[in-house]
Formats: sequence, C-alpha cells, structure tokens
Amino acid sequence: MANHEHESEPPPSMSASFMSERTALLSKARHKREEPGFMSRLDYFLVMPALLSNTLLAAFESTIAASTQSSIGAEFHASDNIAWVATSYLIVSTALSPLYGRASDLFGRTTVYLFAVMIFTLGCLLCGLSKSLGQMIAARVICGIGGAGLITGAQAVTWDILPSRLRPLYQAFNNTIFGMGAAFGATLGGFMADTIGWRFAYFVPVPLGVFGMTVFLAKVRPKLQQLREGEKRGKIGASDIDYFGSGLIMTAITLLLIVTNLGGHEIPWKSPLIPVALSGVVISTLAFFRHEKKAPLPVLPLNLLADRHMTSMVLFNFFASMAIFGSLYLIPLFFQSTLLTTASVASRRLLYPTLSAPIGSVLTGIFLHRFREHAYITQRLGAFILFSGTLALLALSFEDNNGKSELQFGVHLIWVHLGMGIGFISSLMNVLDMAGTEHASASSMVFLIRSLGGVIGISTSQAVLQNVLLHQLRSNITGKGSKRTIRAIRESLSYLNSLEPELRAKAINAYVVACRAAFTTLAVVGGLGFVSLLLGIGAYKTHPINDDWEEEERDAEGGPATNPPLSSGIPTLE
Repeated sequence: MANHEHESEPPPSMSASFMSERTALLSKARHKREEPGFMSRLDYFLVMPALLSNTLLAAFESTIAASTQSSIGAEFHASDNIAWVATSYLIVSTALSPLYGRASDLFGRTTVYLFAVMIFTLGCLLCGLSKSLGQMIAARVICGIGGAGLITGAQAVTWDILPSRLRPLYQAFNNTIFGMGAAFGATLGGFMADTIGWRFAYFVPVPLGVFGMTVFLAKVRPKLQQLREGEKRGKIGASDIDYFGSGLIMTAITLLLIVTNLGGHEIPWKSPLIPVALSGVVISTLAFFRHEKKAPLPVLPLNLLADRHMTSMVLFNFFASMAIFGSLYLIPLFFQSTLLTTASVASRRLLYPTLSAPIGSVLTGIFLHRFREHAYITQRLGAFILFSGTLALLALSFEDNNGKSELQFGVHLIWVHLGMGIGFISSLMNVLDMAGTEHASASSMVFLIRSLGGVIGISTSQAVLQNVLLHQLRSNITGKGSKRTIRAIRESLSYLNSLEPELRAKAINAYVVACRAAFTTLAVVGGLGFVSLLLGIGAYKTHPINDDWEEEERDAEGGPATNPPLSSGIPTLE
C-alpha cells in the first residue's frame, strides 16, 4: 500500500478556499475524519438529522403524489391525465441524477447540495400554489430538477465526513427513514386531501428543506472545508459532464410517455403523431446507446453489461421497478374507484406496502451481514415474492371486496414491496461485488435503471387503465349525453358519487375491469423480472472489493474528486 507520509506540501500561496470541496479526499483527510474529536456529539445531533432529511423528503415525495393524485385530478378535472403529475417528476429526476455527480466534482459539494434542496423546496411550494394541471406539471418538473440530487448529494457528503465505522449504522438509519418518509407521505397526503386540502401536503417539505440548508451551512460546510485543506483538485471538467446523453434519454422517455399517456384518448391511435413519436423513441434510444459507447464518463456505463449475470441483475431491477411504482399509483385509485373510499382511507392502505419494504430490507441486511456469499438466495426469494405480490393484487381485482377487513386487504398489498426490500438490497450488493473497481459506476447504473423502470411502469399501467376504462365506458354507457357523462367519470372520481345507482354501478364495473387489466400488466412485468433473474444463474463470478486499496490507488493516480465518486452515483437507497 502506498505511503503518503512524505507527500509534498502545496505552495504557501495556495489558500484553503482554492482547495475547496471539489478536491479529492486523500489519505490525510480520511485519517482526519476517523479521529475521535472530528465530530462532536452536538455535530452528530444536528448534522445527521439534516442529511437524513433529504432521504425523508425523497421518500415523502415518492408517495405524496400517489396519495393525492385523485384529489388533484378531481379539482383540475383531469383525472385521465393525472399520471403526468408523477411521470413529469420522474422523467427529469431520472435524466439529471447522473449529472449531479459530475456537477459536484466541478462546482463543489455545498453549491450542488444547496441547489438541489432549494430547487426541490421551491418546486413543492409551487405545487401547492398551482391553479391548473399544467402549472402542477411544471412545478413537478422543478421538483424533479432538485429531487434528482437529494439522496445522491446527502449520501456523498455523509460518506465524506462520517467515519467508516459509522457508515453501516447510517445506512440502517437511511433505510428506516426512507420507509418512514414513504409511510408519512402516504398517510398524510390522503388525510390532508380529505380535510384541509391536498395543497398543504406539498407545503410540508418546505420547513424541512429550510432546516436542512441551515444546518448544512452552519455545521457541514465547515467540516468539508476542514477535510480538504491543502489537497489537490480533481481532473473533472465541464466537458466531462454527459449533457448530450442525458438529453437523449430524456427525449426518448418523454416521447414514449406522450404515446402511452395520451394515445387512445387525447391523441387517436390512427393519428400520424403516434408513429412519429414512436420513431422518435427508437431514434433517440439508438442514438443514446451509440453515444454512451463513446462517452468518456457515460450516463449508463454499457461496458458493465457485458456479463450475463450483470445483465440479469439490471433487467430484474428494471422490471421490478416497473411493478413497484406501477402498483404504488394503482392501489389508491383502485380503492377510490371501485369501493368509493375516501382519499385518506385509500392512502392509508399504502402504509402496508411502504412499511413492508424497509422490514424486508433490514432482515435481508442482517442475513447478508453473516452470509454475503449466499446473496443469490435472497435475490431469488425477493423476485419470487414480488412476482407473487403482483398476482395477489390481480386476485384482489377479481374478489368481492365489500366488507373486507383491513387485515385482509393488507395480506394482498404487502408482497410486492416486501419482495422489493429483499431483492433490491441483495441484487445491488451483488452488482457492486461483480463490478470490482467499477462499483461506483455500477451503483449509478442500478439507480438509473430503477428510475427508468419507475417512469415506464407508472405510464404503462396508467395507459392500460385509461384505455380499457374508456372502452368499457363507451360500451356500457350510451344514449343522449353519454359523451359528457363518460368524460366527467374519467376526469373526476368524486363524480361517481353523484351518479344514479344504475349508472354508478356501470361506471364502477368499468373501473374494476380497467384496474384488472392494469394489474395484469404488472403481473406480466413481475414475471419478466423473475425470469430475468433466473437467466443469470451460473454466470456469477465474485470480484471482492477492497475499499482502502481502491482509495489509495485513486490517490496515487490523481483520480476522481470524490470519495466514493459522487459523479458515479454514490450508494443509493436500497
């Protein structure tokens, strides 16, 4: 291992401000953060909640849109296009997440961290003030710009200032906070929608964001500057940021969502816009993959996909994310449309899946801590449970749900996210082991793939639901004024309560059939995830990682200006 005790000192004129947060964390800095007095108890008491608040905000956002979507659609008379509230955020955050890493290397931790939290907080404020669906979507785009860097930025800073012995404890807190945040968003969103209004649910993150920024400036930034005094700059430049790759992937996703979300009702399937948009998807996708092969620091490191086992892991994460996010947005809609439950009751039932995920993650972490070489067991178990969970949701749409207890509903709802908690953490660890010294890029790739799966899962399941619903309504509701009635049913779920009993029964049945079709789509996707995982059996080769060795190697080579490289994605929430 290289000896850094006699490293040459920087010139006296080189100030601490010049040697800023963009610099690499070299040996001396790593030794400094391991010293007992580097972080006081008061520092931990203030800093950790501030950094974990980013995880809370990201998790809160993941369920607040699902729990309030019906109320938003009813107020704006746009329930048929409400999927854009979720997908607009995910499109932008997916495309920009990899850029946050490169930007942190270029502009420094403080600038990028504060930018992410400030823009996300502003976006939430604008969501609560929106007066139309168009304004809401625009505000969600702003949220996505900031949300792309919430977890990535916070975990990078934490990895810089936290002693290595406390990192596992932090990750355990991180997973727990994510589960609490998701449960909090699911419950609070529906409750507020039924009482003081859905807008107030989007105001909740504002004080949390202000708290996080204040503590960061007061406590975290001085620690970062202290760690980097006298250390050298990294070699990352503005030209290294893959703007073109991110633009291509954003273009492809947006065009695909135009087809899936608007095709069949806003845009007729026979319209020439459909083939034009699909052609744009194909061209953008092909251009993206061609560009990524040549990019020096690509958004998606394609070289990692050469191994069959790695490819199977990536495909599992993609299909699993489709099923997870698709179900998250279908569950409250199913209860509100077929059982006419209130938003608070429907969103409260999101607690079952959102709380089962961290439970599965913690149990899997305990198992892998002792038996890491048996990660394949939890991968296959998680994939099977997730697939079984999609079948349980499908079965729910065939059953008579009137008079069922909460326990009976919970038994149907927990499995998809429980499978996620088990399968995601073990598959990520497996991918990182296989990647060897490329483990940071592999982490970034998994995060990107999960985000893509989430976007496509929501849009596809909602597209199936809306197209089947429209067909069912047109087949069963005819006569004078039927077009106006059908449009009102699709635009607002609250309109169902004002219908005559006979007409309401037809509308509810149409929603049952539509939800059944959407859950069938998710079951197929869940099955593809399980099959994808099985295709990698027998191709795994272990590549153990030695973090200390890698850090020393990066020091000797003047490598990436992060520790670990934020620009490559940082350990993401499992």
